[in-house]
Amino acid sequence: MRPRRIVAALLGAWLTGSIAMVVVATHNLRSVDSLLEGSTGPAAASVNALGRAQARMLLRYHAAELNRDYFSWWEWAQMGLGIATLGVLIGVRQNGQPWHVVLAIAVLLIVVAERFVLTPEIVNLGRSIDFVPPEIWSAQRAVFWNLHRLYSGIELVKMAAIAILAGSVFRGREHRRKLVAELGPDSLRQIQ
Repeated sequence: MRPRRIVAALLGAWLTGSIAMVVVATHNLRSVDSLLEGSTGPAAASVNALGRAQARMLLRYHAAELNRDYFSWWEWAQMGLGIATLGVLIGVRQNGQPWHVVLAIAVLLIVVAERFVLTPEIVNLGRSIDFVPPEIWSAQRAVFWNLHRLYSGIELVKMAAIAILAGSVFRGREHRRKLVAELGPDSLRQIQ
């Protein structure tokens, strides 16, 4: 497989995984209320015995724990994707595109910062407020949501950077085809 295709596959997997994580995490938390509303039979009896507010907190805790695990594993996977992408980009002559490597390093550093700085703080704060009723204000909840918004913003920047890098890789391929068409098939060997 050609290096550009490998980079495109890695970036495509990275971007797809990031989008999937947003969908899964959002769905996990939103499904709690629909599960409570639609519970029947033994599930409804359990909710009634526990009390709706307590059952909601317990189910949201479970959904949050799932999301914490998913984000942790996804961040590790992203580091692998980032290292692989960087390795391919460094191993390939970039024909005047050293910023590809710089951008890949920047995105990888973002993931490392998320994994080792931001995520542990969000996880700790999240666990500290999991069983605090939502109507009760706490400074921890305010900090949690500020960090959560920061994480979301960083994710958008990261996904945009990956999309820009992928677009540039594809554009580079089109530029290469035009050069070959203009200069002739022997020029391809010289470009590579």
